[in-house]
Amino acid sequence: MHKRISVINKSSVTAKFQTRVAVLDEDGIFDAINVTAWGETMSGEHVGSWMQFAPSENAETPIMEVPVTVSLPNSDTYTIGVQGKNLSIVFSVIAVQGNAYTGPTANITKYTQEQLPVRNPITGNLGGITFPEAPEEITVESAWSFATLDTEETVQTSQYKDWVCDFIIECDKEVALGELGLWGTYGGMDFAFANPYALSEGQSLFMMTSVGMPVTYEYICSEVKVFDCGVFRGLVAPQMKGKKITVSLCLINPDYAMELINEVANEFPEYNETEILFEVMKKSRWEKAIGKDVLIANKTEYIFE
Repeated sequence: MHKRISVINKSSVTAKFQTRVAVLDEDGIFDAINVTAWGETMSGEHVGSWMQFAPSENAETPIMEVPVTVSLPNSDTYTIGVQGKNLSIVFSVIAVQGNAYTGPTANITKYTQEQLPVRNPITGNLGGITFPEAPEEITVESAWSFATLDTEETVQTSQYKDWVCDFIIECDKEVALGELGLWGTYGGMDFAFANPYALSEGQSLFMMTSVGMPVTYEYICSEVKVFDCGVFRGLVAPQMKGKKITVSLCLINPDYAMELINEVANEFPEYNETEILFEVMKKSRWEKAIGKDVLIANKTEYIFE
């Protein structure tokens, strides 16, 4: 038996679908037959990847078909054993808005006051980026540990395995050069620096990318497991008072990132690499990709007192 189930988006907006096929077996028949969905043998339930669909132009035309096959093994010895037995296969669809987040999530644990690290910040030149001078020793004011829920094993089947994992830092007010300090650690590496860019309102900073250390989601899940980020006051401490910092752990589609970089490079051929990167990190450039090519795994906020 071969059954095709059609899914149609009759709404007026783009939506995301996740299909699930589950076998309900009450009398042992499942062990004696072969059931496949999407060409893969089922072990009881098959959960499809999230897929994005625009509204269907023709309500009678399916936008997705799910092939489900039930067959007997190539042996007559099984035939008698399944006679008179029943098997139910339940197909369901979960639908959400097209910009809804459906990617991996992360747990956030806030550091206690006693756990906040004291570090020597990076100064001078690193990877072509000149960092402002900063106090010889800084105390991180607020910090968080982000731990992904995917494991070393489950990330191997994740569609986000090769996506770039990064922190995106945003502020609700303008931040002067060197005014905001950022701290982070992962995989035994530790860094702290005063922001190498002045952040206008609406400007974001991709923390790992800006210091030349972007990593993949697979690397985070299999090697790092816990990915930390913190903030501290930079050169002019009083100026940070009342400003709200948002720290988001994000996954970024590398293909989309490259397209965005090329788009900016073509638009501003006179820009150097640092200027291109800064333009790419403007919120207005990438916010339309949230939920599709930029996934926010979790985020937290801190207001400087």
